[in-house]
Amino acid sequence: MRNGLSIVAAAAVLMACGAAQATVVTENTGWQYGQDNAANTAQTVPLSLDVTSAGGATLSVTDGFKPGDIYNVTLTEGSFSESLKTQFASFTTSFDNNLGPAAVYFASDWLDNTFSHQQLTLGVGTYTLTVKDLSTAYGYPAGFGFRLDAVPEPATWAMSLMGLLGIGAVLRTRRALNAKTA
Repeated sequence: MRNGLSIVAAAAVLMACGAAQATVVTENTGWQYGQDNAANTAQTVPLSLDVTSAGGATLSVTDGFKPGDIYNVTLTEGSFSESLKTQFASFTTSFDNNLGPAAVYFASDWLDNTFSHQQLTLGVGTYTLTVKDLSTAYGYPAGFGFRLDAVPEPATWAMSLMGLLGIGAVLRTRRALNAKTA
């Protein structure tokens, strides 16, 4: 893999046909909605993923509405390209699963193994995601959800840990002072 791109696991994705330019997916906006309108055809307008967080980002996608769809997903950055076939599996949910305009549709689908899923860890860069539907069994249009969540930098985790330890020390000191005055 290139530039920190590591595939956490393979699973599901669809992409919608639409406007003349790519749909830009931004970090930490929660579940978004897309749809595929025809079988065995890659969408004409791909998703553009702009990962700017130094710690990278996690792309999560899930099938929705009718379980069982399978897709071929291609992720491209510059001259690097990798194609994946979706699978039915469980993935981590280290994000607020109820965030975003399409959370009402996809938060529960993300947790249900009868729907196909995909989760990828991406390094800093600009990626293009295209999808080709491999199944005609469930009809069209076929909906899917996607989200891009920034991965905190190690320094952010360290600062958070120091803050929690500091709060614990203050509470412990306050409790000890209260015990002496009682």
